[in-house]
Amino acid sequence: MSEPSKASEEVKRALQERGLLAERRPEDESQTAAHTSIDVLRFYCQIAFLIASSDGVLSEEEHYAIGSLLRSLLDVEVSQDALDEWVDQVDQVVQNHGVETAMGMLAASMTEPSVRRSALAIAAAVGCVDGPLCEEEVSVFESLADAFDIDDGDAREVLETCEQVLRDRSR
Repeated sequence: MSEPSKASEEVKRALQERGLLAERRPEDESQTAAHTSIDVLRFYCQIAFLIASSDGVLSEEEHYAIGSLLRSLLDVEVSQDALDEWVDQVDQVVQNHGVETAMGMLAASMTEPSVRRSALAIAAAVGCVDGPLCEEEVSVFESLADAFDIDDGDAREVLETCEQVLRDRSR
């Protein structure tokens, strides 16, 4: 297993242990009829991209971690072409209208609280694979948490969990 895979797996496990990341498979009966499994996967991917790329660079580790974490968490195969298409879609919105518009569009597209919370946790995990979140990544993370109506304490716990895993890995 590569280093980005190991890091994303460790972060995923830590978030799940703390109840900050629900395991959600596309076939879950609890899934609302309004959102298909593809909608949820696309949402997770695009939120992860927003945070990971907010520092101006989507590192190779972050790019790899988006697919790796989604595949691992949801136990589904997602083609790299699909992931790249979803990233390109949100990147075009960011390039043409700005990150705030992209965040608003994504927040409006998914109203289910558990999906929003998991998306934020996945995004933090992806953003942390190449080191602690930088100031720009934290800013986008906090803006998304606000847009998703996620409690400040819960959002802070997600970040602290990701950062703790990174500290533990560096020892």
